[in-house]
Amino acid sequence: MTGQPGSATSVALTATASCAAFCGQDELSSDVLGRAALAERLEWLAGIAAEVTRKLILEHFNDADIKRLGAGVGPDGRPLPAKGYAAMRRVGWTAPSEVHCSDRVHRMGEEAAARLLRQADHRRQMVAGIIATWPQDPKLRTKQEWESLEKALPEGATKAEVRNRSRQVAAFAAAHGHLPQGLEELEDRPLVFPQLLLSACDRQAVTLTRTTGSSATLRVQLPTSRKPRSRQDWSWVSIPVRLPPTVPESAELHTPTLRVKAGRVLVDLPFTMEAPAIPRSGHQVGIGLDWGINTFLVGALAKLVDQGRPRVLTDGLPLRFDAGGAIAKWHRLRREGEFLRGKITHLERLRGEWGPHPLDAKLALLRPHHQDLLARQRQLGHGIAWAAARWATDQAICSGATVIYVEDLATLEPALGRKVNARVSASVRGQFQDALRHLSAKAGCAVVTVPARGTSAICPLCGRRLRHYTSPERLRNGYHWAHCSHCQLSADRDHAAAQRICSRGLSSQLAVHQDRRTGHLAIYQAHDSRVARCLRRRPRLSSTTKPHTHPVPLRRRVLSPPAAAAVNGQRPEGGSPQVGVTSASGQDTRAQPYSTSPGHRPRWVSLGRGFHRNAQATAVVPRGDFGHKALGYPPLRVAETLVALGDGWSTSPPGAGLLAGNSSYDRRVGQDGAPSNLCDRPR
Repeated sequence: MTGQPGSATSVALTATASCAAFCGQDELSSDVLGRAALAERLEWLAGIAAEVTRKLILEHFNDADIKRLGAGVGPDGRPLPAKGYAAMRRVGWTAPSEVHCSDRVHRMGEEAAARLLRQADHRRQMVAGIIATWPQDPKLRTKQEWESLEKALPEGATKAEVRNRSRQVAAFAAAHGHLPQGLEELEDRPLVFPQLLLSACDRQAVTLTRTTGSSATLRVQLPTSRKPRSRQDWSWVSIPVRLPPTVPESAELHTPTLRVKAGRVLVDLPFTMEAPAIPRSGHQVGIGLDWGINTFLVGALAKLVDQGRPRVLTDGLPLRFDAGGAIAKWHRLRREGEFLRGKITHLERLRGEWGPHPLDAKLALLRPHHQDLLARQRQLGHGIAWAAARWATDQAICSGATVIYVEDLATLEPALGRKVNARVSASVRGQFQDALRHLSAKAGCAVVTVPARGTSAICPLCGRRLRHYTSPERLRNGYHWAHCSHCQLSADRDHAAAQRICSRGLSSQLAVHQDRRTGHLAIYQAHDSRVARCLRRRPRLSSTTKPHTHPVPLRRRVLSPPAAAAVNGQRPEGGSPQVGVTSASGQDTRAQPYSTSPGHRPRWVSLGRGFHRNAQATAVVPRGDFGHKALGYPPLRVAETLVALGDGWSTSPPGAGLLAGNSSYDRRVGQDGAPSNLCDRPR
């Protein structure tokens, strides 16, 4: 999100739309280029620009040059330009090209090299700070060692980055017997992928014009041969681009980036549109989201009230997004990909550096299969992340929440076992947060990350330590169910954590910080407040209101007739033979009995195939207001029901307006019979 406001209550929101180009027209010869011909000519141009990038990376990927470019000051003492190619030329870094091309092609290659080197500067500072303050025991640093490390780290460094870089340095020291000298020795040179950063060009090489509300025309100078030798080997090509519906007609289009993948021309089109301004503080209603191992997201809605002392009220209704079937398939693809990756590495080690080898045929078969698995995994993860983000944003819009709080797991080390840690770490949470920030910014809703430590271990009502059990009926040590012996809280572990996350965010709004690099909102030092549960007034149902039903029936709505009454082709109950059914010649109409396997059958198997059949979520319906006004009596009545315990508050006995326990006070009934999207299914 940029800082240029479109009006007093709006700002400019920049996003990127994924488009595709299928044809083009050569303006010099008037020939129509198909998808294959257009992709070939773009690959020629991307190869020329990538060669310039490789030469610059090969020459300047060292600690001294990375530090020089990352400092942002040129040889003459002036600040370096923001454009990467201009900064490279200011410090005198250029690379010649073996073919005839314009200066704009060199700009694209230099821009890509400058971006890679500037990204490496943060890693260089991290590695330099860790090596300079390397302790005797990196797994157990003392307080003085942590203080010296914090002074040596760059601004914005997180504990997760420190942990990962420390492990990387320790692995290098164990393999080589000494600490690395810097980033150049610790890491290999970054890979250069052929792409066209057209933002580094001007109108002499590229133009973009919006023709209609859903289409635009891109004009690019492309070579007519793989190695152009003169000006005659270049020509203008017009490429029509169809815009997705997510790009509004009032949006301003910017110069895109072109990539060729598997013979397809992909267009990453940035655009700027107006969005509501998002304040950092002043929020009254918010939603807290907690990550779950089996359930992807569990949320809780809370409201901040102030009667001389701020306190947080919640209605006790859990919000769930359960994509168990899709996530199980994602992890199955991950495990299979890891197995193939290990097998390919083993075969490459056996093959060695010999010439033609019998293992080449097997490697040629396994490598494409591994790439296909990774592509399927990325596609499925993208779908899970955006479906969950759309659901969370819809819940915030429907409930009137202006902020969504998500716990920051980068500040917490998972300690649930090797297998569970792999499931937690290798997930789509990063994609979900990016999608949630984008969709929430369009709706004028803020997304703030809060510290994750202690959210599942402390009771949200009284602040005491929680005990975790397997289930409310089986009170033995487990994970899923939380119980407090002091205030008698009995709730799902993730739901209790979601209430605490929302309470922590609403109570610490003055401590919200914005990252200067990314613009993300975060709370680093949080203040916890007690949570009180109150009744919610049920919305009045009109005569035309229908129950919230599933859009597609999963089973028969009418009971099957008994076997004796099944005539004229009606399906009888059970697996008994059908009676009175006429069949074609040679067709056996007897029912074949089958037995169910005695093994465990996951719940999502019975839902059928397809992504949305394997993603169940709490329906997005209006739930009415809750709190003082919804209860129907003055706010002082609620204040009298709160009993002070130390520096916090807890609930009074039931009947005074606040209820303990884990009951749901709302019938999940909407205003119409259909959900807002395919993922918004009733549970």
